[in-house]
Parts: sequence; structure tokens; C-alpha cells
Amino acid sequence: MDKLLWDAMAASAITITMEDFFSTFLKKKTTKRNYVAMWLFYFIYHMTIMNMLNGYVGNFVGNVIALSIVCWFSYQSSFAINAMMTFVAISLSGIAEGLIAIAVIMITGSINGNIRLYALIAKIIFWMIIRVLAFLYKGKVEKSQRKIYGIILSESVIANAVFLAATIELTEIRADSMIRAWAAVFVFVLLLFDIVMFKVYVMYQEQNQMKRMKQEAMNQLEIYDRQIHEKQKVMDEVRKTKHDMKNNMIYLQNLLKANPEEAEKYLEKFIGKTTKKTDEFSKSGNFSIDSMLNYKNMIAKSKGLSLILEEQTPINLPYENSDLCVILGNLLDNAIEAAENSENKEIDVRIVYVKNKLKITVKNYYTGKIKKDTGGNFISTKSDTKNHGIGLQSVTRIVDAYGGVMEVRTDHSVFQVDIII
Repeated sequence: MDKLLWDAMAASAITITMEDFFSTFLKKKTTKRNYVAMWLFYFIYHMTIMNMLNGYVGNFVGNVIALSIVCWFSYQSSFAINAMMTFVAISLSGIAEGLIAIAVIMITGSINGNIRLYALIAKIIFWMIIRVLAFLYKGKVEKSQRKIYGIILSESVIANAVFLAATIELTEIRADSMIRAWAAVFVFVLLLFDIVMFKVYVMYQEQNQMKRMKQEAMNQLEIYDRQIHEKQKVMDEVRKTKHDMKNNMIYLQNLLKANPEEAEKYLEKFIGKTTKKTDEFSKSGNFSIDSMLNYKNMIAKSKGLSLILEEQTPINLPYENSDLCVILGNLLDNAIEAAENSENKEIDVRIVYVKNKLKITVKNYYTGKIKKDTGGNFISTKSDTKNHGIGLQSVTRIVDAYGGVMEVRTDHSVFQVDIII
């Protein structure tokens, strides 16, 4: 009974600490039931299968298998990121156990006594390491644009696991106190090495994030420049119309006296010309939405594309104008790019505000294959490879900031993005 209790405590400790590690650095999937079920599976796995495995290698492989299954069903990151973080977690957990093991050997001369108690203490050390890493990197580990950094980190922590196993075995065999002292120092150095390598990796991630934010800022500035330009054009047109109106009215007044029929024809022609000039694609009254849709419609027409719009939005919306511009701008850019190479040149745009929620749908047709990166993110076919995927990533970031939902569907040459914020 005591053994079963200690096994349950040890399994609970490893489950809690591992869940804390992965939830700190990876983004959870939205299905809470599956998430809880996966970590319950991990607990049962440790209570049963892991207790039957002997040796360092067996425990390492068993943990890799279990954590890989949990990560696949519980977190949104790519397979490569899941694998890398699994190796990091096992390495850090192993180093924590190694520190306790060497401390016990130095005190008692061998690893005897209550192994489960030592494991519990090691998990406390592991949890403290997690808190240190969380302090060093406040965010989620995302996809790296260069796989080599993730590979180097994974190889480093695997090598550390091998060194750790050899160090503990040597410490048990040799009773020399000096060797044991140096072994403790070496294990501590391994711990610092893992922390430094992880910090270097996340620094690279932060650098990529800064580049993306810089690109987003440049895109927003470009959008604002367009808005200012469009507004200036409207103001110039109003001034010109006001100036011409007086002259036209003077001419029309004289024409009515001399030739009423000719005056009527002139008036019809003038009204038609004015209507044509002031005809706009989007007329919701919301400046950000109208200016973006009108600008993109002009681009689409120049490429032989047809935008079909359904909109029902108030003049004022509870969202940042820059965010609306980024969402619509990126979605329409992607749709125009895809539809340009498709036989069907139509792009459907639906924007409605219902029950305090803004619903945006952009649907277009495409030919060929949809490209995705290793993280499952859609990427464009543009020659500008440095900015691949930045558009939809920017949209996703904004949608998440508002606690919204974005769904991307591809079916029978139809690409559709649905957003609710």
C-alpha cells in the first residue's frame, strides 16, 4: 500500500511539473476535455508502463513516447517544436534527478532508500528550473524560420542526457569524494548549459518576432498613407466639384431661358457624370473599412477580378482602425493573389456586425496546391520569401488579441477565411 501511495505521488509530481513546463512555453489547443484526458493518460502511463521500465535508456524512450503523444493532441505547435521541447523537458528533468542522485551518493555512498522520495524532491528542483526559464522567456515558443537552431538545441540536450547518465554511473562506481564533487559540478554545468542554449534559442525567436512586428508596422503605415491619399483625393474632388458647380449653374440658368430642352439634356448628362464619380464600392460609413475595400476593389478591377460585397456595419466599431485595416488588407491581398491565377475571378467578401460581434468572410478560388510550412501555417507563393506567412500570422495575432476565432477552409479549389471578433 505504501509503495502504491509513493508511486501515485511520484506520478502526480512528474505529471504536474511536465504540464507546467509545456503549458508555460506552448500554446494549448482549445478542446479542454482532450487536454485533461491527455495529461490523465500521462499520469496512468507513469503509474503502469514507466514502472515496468528499467534503466536510464528505457525511461528516456518511455518518456519521449508518452510526451510526444500528449503534445500532439494537447498543443498547437508543430511536430518539430513538440519534439524539441520534449527533449528539453526530459533533459532538464533528468538533470534535476541527477543533482539529487549525486547529492544522495555523496551523503550515503549509494542510491539507496526511498527512491520515490528522491524523485519528488527532484521534481521540486525541476519546477524551480521551469520558473527560471519562464522568467527568462515570457512567451510561447513558436516556429523557427531556420530549423538548424531547433536541431542544435535538441542535439545538445540529448547529448547532455548521455553525459548525465555516464556521470551518475561513474559516481556510483568510484567512491572517491573528489570525483563525486566534480560530478556534482559537472551536472550543474550541464544544467546551466541547457538554460543558456534555451535562452539563445528564444532570443532568436524574439528577434524573429521583432522582425514580424516591424513588417506589420510598415504595412500599417502603408495603409495609413493610402487612407490619407484617398481622403485627400476626395477633398480635392469636393473642392473641384464646388468650384465647377457655380459655373455649371450659371450656364444652366442661361440655357433654361434660351433652350429648355437642351438644358434638360445637359442636366441629365451632368447628374449621370456626378453619380459615376461618386459611386463607391463600399459605402458603410466606416472610414477604415470603406477606404480599404475601395482601394482593394480598384486593384482587383485592374487585374480583371470581381469583388462581390455584402456588408452591414455601423459607422463606429469597437476595434482599432489599424487592426481592421490589417485584417482586411491581408485577407484581400491573399485573395487577389490567388484569384489572379484562377479561372474563376470572383472574390466574395462578407462583413456584418451582429450581436456585438464582427463577422468577416473572404472567399476566393485558386488553382494548384496550397502551401504550408512545418507548423501548418499557410504561406504565399510570392517571390518575397522573407515575408512568407506574415500576413495571416498578423491576422491571427489580432484575432487572438480580441479573443476571437479564425477558421481557414480549403475545399475543391475554394479558399475561405472566416473571422469572428
